[in-house]
Amino acid sequence: MADTYESGVGVYAVRDPARSPGVLRNLEWLAREDVYKDREFRREVTAWLEQRRQH
Repeated sequence: MADTYESGVGVYAVRDPARSPGVLRNLEWLAREDVYKDREFRREVTAWLEQRRQH
């Protein structure tokens, strides 16, 4: 996962994001908040989180 900010770039590299509490919290926040105004990204994140919850 990568993110850009006004003053920099953030990158998360984890073997299994579904097992990383920090990544999950961040993805859940991104799915709720409209920080990017990028509907496709939010849709993908929401779908991934839903798929993960079903397993």
